[in-house]
Amino acid sequence: MKFAFALVVMTAALVGCSANKTGTFKNINGFNVGIISTRPQTASDTIALIKLQTPALFSTLKVVDGKKQVDADTAKALEAEQADIIAKLKAISPAIEVIYKYRLVINGLAIVAPLDKLAEIRKLGNVAYVETQTSFSRPVIAGDRALDTAAAVAQAIAKTSVQFIEADQAHARGIRGQGLKVGIIDTGIDYTHAMFGGAGTPEAYKAVDPSAPNPAFPTAKVVGGIDLVGTVYDSDSADFSKRTPKADANPIDEGGHGSHVAGTVAGHGDGVNTYDGVAPDASLYAIKVFGADGSTGDAAVVAALEYAADPNSDLSFDDSLDVVNLSLGSSYGNPHILYSEAMGRLSKAGTVVVASA
Repeated sequence: MKFAFALVVMTAALVGCSANKTGTFKNINGFNVGIISTRPQTASDTIALIKLQTPALFSTLKVVDGKKQVDADTAKALEAEQADIIAKLKAISPAIEVIYKYRLVINGLAIVAPLDKLAEIRKLGNVAYVETQTSFSRPVIAGDRALDTAAAVAQAIAKTSVQFIEADQAHARGIRGQGLKVGIIDTGIDYTHAMFGGAGTPEAYKAVDPSAPNPAFPTAKVVGGIDLVGTVYDSDSADFSKRTPKADANPIDEGGHGSHVAGTVAGHGDGVNTYDGVAPDASLYAIKVFGADGSTGDAAVVAALEYAADPNSDLSFDDSLDVVNLSLGSSYGNPHILYSEAMGRLSKAGTVVVASA
């Protein structure tokens, strides 16, 4: 099984290169998602991440009889602290809205707030750190080289990632990623694609409304996932309303890159035009942090890591993902401090975190 982990990690690393103003939370696929304002936004607003004083639940994680357990007292203290801070934020400005709550990989909140209120927010008791959101650039697929002969196709198939890292030798020994849960934190996954057991037709893909729940999802292959941001989301948009994520339950891929990664990791090929991924028997989770266009931000990515830790948000960790892959770009010099902390804590809790360079 450890060998299977290593194969998934190696493949993911190779592939990686290439809110209605209620102040309440609703449950989407077991993940608590804030509903934020759809009122017109101005450049005077910002998105910020707030770290609170009580330790994140994974900071005190214990393993008892082979099962992960969080400290019950810490969980109660964290819940009370977040409720208190939310009330204080509303007292500072009714315009402040909570986008996401985090409790496992960090203890904190992601908020939309007026820029001129950040200094006051930083002075609140129990606030340990405030970070304005920075962006991750959108991953793209390198242009394909035309293959105009059967010999060229055969040569390309012979040099896939599976052969390159010699995973075919593991396949010959029956090691194919059985039982592994792999999260693709990316543009989503096209679960209608033939490599994931779908119909594999343009019509099947076009029939999906990316903003609406789809009874055809989840599938036997893409067994779970969530769209944490929505179709119009772009963390760098000139229209501030598009910078605020609007989560939904349908993580269909609108960019292609997430499906590309997922196929290389765990897809099923036809042996002619497509090929099996490195761990073709692994189960996939589509964790969508990009809209149809544009960039994503720390708030959504930390929410994705939180989802990977506990997809149904019940503090029982039998469903924690074994591996997550992030193919995200970032400009040199841009700090992602809370994102880095969240990745480290998820990794220490037992999820293999693979991030492209």
